[in-house]
Amino acid sequence: MKSLEGTMIDLISAVKPYEVYDINTIPKSLAFYKNILKLISKKGCIEFSYKNIYPVRWSIKKQSFVIDFRTKKLRDINGLCCDTLCQYYSSESADCLGMLNLI
Repeated sequence: MKSLEGTMIDLISAVKPYEVYDINTIPKSLAFYKNILKLISKKGCIEFSYKNIYPVRWSIKKQSFVIDFRTKKLRDINGLCCDTLCQYYSSESADCLGMLNLI
């Protein structure tokens, strides 16, 4: 199986059904989906949203915790600290307030 590349979080490895290389025929695909639907009907499921997850890391350069969305943008390479956060987000937005509380 291959995990999604470029996702924000490496702790949760999301795999799409078409990335499972052992499922290469229609009968195998139907059996796969049938088993998933059986599990969901028995145990239920929870919808997971990446909406309010902010990855934090320690920045040696800034000597503080910073928000880092793990992209190749300069703001993520340097990290968003309390001082630079308001340059990218409105200070009244829920995202900005959530990140400030987290840092």
